[in-house]
Amino acid sequence: MKLFMGLVVVSAVMASPSLAASYKFTIKNETDVTVTQVKIRGGKMIGSSEVPASSSRDVTVELPDGTCVSDIRMLTSDGWGDDMKFDFCRFDTLTIS
Repeated sequence: MKLFMGLVVVSAVMASPSLAASYKFTIKNETDVTVTQVKIRGGKMIGSSEVPASSSRDVTVELPDGTCVSDIRMLTSDGWGDDMKFDFCRFDTLTIS
């Protein structure tokens, strides 16, 4: 009986779908202002999203499993903001110019 119960629990755990997918990508800031914040719709940025002027930062984003495209909102130190779609499965660099 113990063996049977153990097999049922292992099967249930192995059948559980993944809840999130992680994507590593680079934000390349080619402007003369700091990107102060990057927001990912339906996901989250791991670590700091601040990117100083004329520099780049490697970041990790978590999105629901099976999701590749997400809306991104960027805000800069001079109050500028921009929204765009980004495909994390196809691209690994986001260039801001």
